[in-house]
Parts: sequence; C-alpha cells; structure tokens
Amino acid sequence: TAHDSQVRLFREFLEQKDQDIQCEMTKKHGLQADLENAKRQKIEYENRSRRIMDGMQCEIERWRQLTLGPTHWPQPDQHLRPYWMPEIQAMLRSLVPRAHSKDAKCGLACGVLVEHVYEIQNLTLWDSYCAVKKNVIASISERRECPWARDVLPRSECLRSSMSKLAGVEPDTAANEVFLLHGTKDKSVEAILHQGFDDRLSSLTLYGPGIYFTTDFCKAFQYSEKPDANRCSSVILARVVLGHPYLAEGPMKSHKRPPIVSGHGVPHDSVVARPGIPNGLHGGQIHSEAVVPSAQAYPELLIRFKQP
Repeated sequence: TAHDSQVRLFREFLEQKDQDIQCEMTKKHGLQADLENAKRQKIEYENRSRRIMDGMQCEIERWRQLTLGPTHWPQPDQHLRPYWMPEIQAMLRSLVPRAHSKDAKCGLACGVLVEHVYEIQNLTLWDSYCAVKKNVIASISERRECPWARDVLPRSECLRSSMSKLAGVEPDTAANEVFLLHGTKDKSVEAILHQGFDDRLSSLTLYGPGIYFTTDFCKAFQYSEKPDANRCSSVILARVVLGHPYLAEGPMKSHKRPPIVSGHGVPHDSVVARPGIPNGLHGGQIHSEAVVPSAQAYPELLIRFKQP
C-alpha cells in the first residue's frame, strides 16, 4: 500500500542517515587518531632533539676542556684571559647588594681591582663532575615540586649572563646547575684546581657539612685571604649542581646531611640559605648561600684581585 511504501522509504532514509553518521564518526575517529599520533610524534621528536642537544652540549664542554691546555697549574700563557677582566670586575662589583655596600666588610668588596682571570681545565675533574650531574638529572627529572635556582638564587642570573657572554657556556637547567662564587685562601687554590673541592676540609657547618658557595661577592670576599700590599686575593667561580635543594629555615649544625625529600625517600642534593632566615646571630641571614657535596662543584674560573 501507499502507507507501507512511505514507511519503507522512511526506514531506508533513516538507514542511509545512520550510515552517513557512522561514516562521519569513522572519519572523526580517524582524524582524532591522526591527531593523537601527530602529538606522540611531536613529543618523541622533542625528546629526541633534547637528547641530541644535551649530548652535543656535553661534547662541546668536554672539547673545551681538552683545548684549554695541559692539566697542571699554573699555565698563564694558556689559561689567562686578560680580555675578560673588565667584564669580571664589573660583575663582581655588581654582586655586592646595595644594602650591604655601607657595611665595613662588604663595602671593601665594591672597590676590588681584578688583576688576572684564569679559565680552569681539569679533564679528570670534569668527567667526574659530569657523571654526578647525569645522575642528578635522572633523579630529579620527574619532580615537579623541586625549587629551581632561578627562583631561590635569582642573583645567579648575573653570573650566568657573564659566563654566557664571555665563554658562551650555559648552566644545565635540567640539573639545576648554577654558577656561584667561592672565596678561599691562597694555600688552598692549587689543591682545588688539581683535586677539586674537598668537603672533608671544610670547617663551616652552619647549614650542615659541605662546600659553601654564594651569589654575593662580598660574602666570598670575606673568605678570601687578606694579602700584603704586593699580593692578590682569590675567588673561584664554580659550576654547582643544586639538584633538589632543601630550603633552610634556620641553622642546621646538627645535620650530617640534608633532610629527606618528602615522598621520595632520598636526601635533598643541596641546602640553600636565603636572606631573612634566622641564623643564630643578631639580624639573621643576610647573604644567599648554597651548600653542596664537593662532587657537585667544578672550578670554572680562578679570579685574582687586589683589595682596596
């Protein structure tokens, strides 16, 4: 009948529409799958590119170490960088916080005269340092709660900028690596350049045992030996791997190592003391400091300067 014919045509129409919808859904799912595949390929490409770049940076840095000259020190004809002196002098003076310039000790640091800058080469130390850095990168790569150097040691940016400008090197952010300063006595300089930093010889324990570094030149200046009129003092600019730092809230003299990282069951890799925290002395902490095991630091530059 006419009614049956209309019903049949309507059913055929609905079936055709259903087929069209299924076809569109299939296409949509196909496009979605293509999109997801493209995203995966992009992530894989970015990860592969990052690995390649990290490998290239590692090789470039190792090549720099090989081309700097013999491993024994001093070698001023090969290590001396006289054209870096103006930049380094300006950098050191800028790393005296303005609020500290009126202090008797810190004020002297504003007038230092840089006499020599040596770029350090020690391939044995460099390879050991890179091995430690690689382990730290693997350890902290998934930790979203890690305090990063740019936030907890903002003045390290000045050191990074100068090293990038002079030597074309950048700290490895994946390891939370920074450039920091370490003041030391002349009698310790040669041992550090030959054998590296040695936390067994450090007498500082305010924030636990380790090698103490700072972003504030006036703090490093206080630990540099006061020479006679004809001699220079020394400060070392070092690469330092912070890894996952513990942010000190006060003195830590009783700690033999940094506290455990919550949720990970391993100690923090370093300790960072920021201005404003109590330090057991009147007025509290006024300088930014970082404390790390000796294996997490590499001497990059030896800076010799005369005090005013």
